[in-house]
Amino acid sequence: MYLVKKNKTLGMKYVHFNSNIIKISIFVLLSSITGSCTNEDINVVPDVIVNLKLDMTSELASLQGVGILATITPDSTKNSGIGWSIVDYHDKKLGKFSINQTTQNNGIILYHSMSSEYLAFDLTCPYNAFVPKPIGDCALTYTFQGDYLPICPCCGSKFNLEDFGFPSTGSKANHSLMPYKVSFSTDNLTMYVTK
Repeated sequence: MYLVKKNKTLGMKYVHFNSNIIKISIFVLLSSITGSCTNEDINVVPDVIVNLKLDMTSELASLQGVGILATITPDSTKNSGIGWSIVDYHDKKLGKFSINQTTQNNGIILYHSMSSEYLAFDLTCPYNAFVPKPIGDCALTYTFQGDYLPICPCCGSKFNLEDFGFPSTGSKANHSLMPYKVSFSTDNLTMYVTK
């Protein structure tokens, strides 16, 4: 509240604000400014070290066609899962096999997009990624409906790889899949996937 008072000496009116209202207003203003910026910087998937070196002539030879997807996931059948991963093309003709590379979290999706760009994403659904299983920390699975749509078996969210891993309309997830950097050797025979 404020009060209008008249200064008897000068004969002028002035406004006197209640100091508590001013303090509350400043607090609300500062809270809304600082609170609105924090959501953009939150990691929605646990942060891990990613440093893969993959041979495009053997390990990823089948990924050279556009629209092809492969996952690289920890292989628990070899050497207690340390240092080994499974490359799976999710296609019986292309198969899956083990490689001597380490992956963390739930693994990585590699996708050769229709625009001939190679994309890499974390296989962990960003919805409830920090919540323990079976509710959260879910690895994506796949459906094939003209193109691959990674789907979360826990929350049902679907992700469009052609749209850089953004969730499809109606998904519970409101963040895209965590991307990784893809680069190549000068002769294009080796792919590097890094954070």
